[in-house]
Amino acid sequence: MDVSFTAKVFGQNDHEYTDIKIKGIPNIHTRQDNLPGYELTCTTVVNRIPDVINGKPGLITADSLPFPQFCVHPLHTYLVVNG
Repeated sequence: MDVSFTAKVFGQNDHEYTDIKIKGIPNIHTRQDNLPGYELTCTTVVNRIPDVINGKPGLITADSLPFPQFCVHPLHTYLVVNG
């Protein structure tokens, strides 16, 4: 599998987008313009707070955290209470 990711500081006339190309049968190409990257990044970080608090002490990698989820309730409701 060939994957590439490019991040840049935008100029005044640039805009954010996601461009995905998958080679296969059939080939797939999709592009999403005006992606709200700032909001998506912040949402991802905030929704991970309960996973980090509930995680084991020490340095862990993201793959050892639970599958990401969108937290629709207040974050404290996702915390595990240890008796």
